[in-house]
Amino acid sequence: MTTETYITKEGDTIISVAKLFGIRIIDLIEANNLHDVYFLEPGMELTIPTDHPLGFKYYTVEKGDTIFMGNNEF
Repeated sequence: MTTETYITKEGDTIISVAKLFGIRIIDLIEANNLHDVYFLEPGMELTIPTDHPLGFKYYTVEKGDTIFMGNNEF
């Protein structure tokens, strides 16, 4: 699995970092062993999984998206 590093900033949450990189929250938690972490402190170094071993792509649904959008990126 390919990864990159992200240094947390004030106000970052597990949810906001996962959304920033378009990954699942559970993948971020598992990659960084954050199972017992409730708050991210500024300056934490997180490993961001940049691809899924099975080749999955994730997309964050936005207001106005439909299942029939016909996006060829998937």
